[in-house]
Amino acid sequence: MTKIAGLAILTAVLSLAASANAQSKSTSSSLPQDELRPLIEQMEVSANAHDTDKFLQCYLHSPALIFAVNGTAIHGYDDLRIQQLKWWNNGKSDVVYTRQAEPEFIVISQDAVVVTLVEGSVRTKPDGTTAKNVAVISLVWQKFAEGWRVVYAHESTGH
Repeated sequence: MTKIAGLAILTAVLSLAASANAQSKSTSSSLPQDELRPLIEQMEVSANAHDTDKFLQCYLHSPALIFAVNGTAIHGYDDLRIQQLKWWNNGKSDVVYTRQAEPEFIVISQDAVVVTLVEGSVRTKPDGTTAKNVAVISLVWQKFAEGWRVVYAHESTGH
């Protein structure tokens, strides 16, 4: 191999490495809230479709998951899934959720974020009357190898 050919190959390899390094830095330096916004949107769409499995897709599928709601703590993904199916009547609920404010983000680190949501809901009660509520929801997200997951959630509803 000539010195010129060797230099050309070395230059090409270094150029590719620099390009890959720049891409890696731009990906890893993305803001956590920018990564979470589409997941939150997906959750809202799934909630309005009353699709429990799709809605819970972003939750940690583990017994370590905690979901606190109006004075009750639900421990573990499996128990939360069972309860969510009940809340949405196995997908037959007529509840409609609407965002009341933009999500608020507290970035703890590149791998941990607290998100606060304010969501309104309207549903038909068993007696045929309409129930309207506003819920404040706090989600603690942690980034894992497979992506962002909710590891802790707290929801309180005004009555």
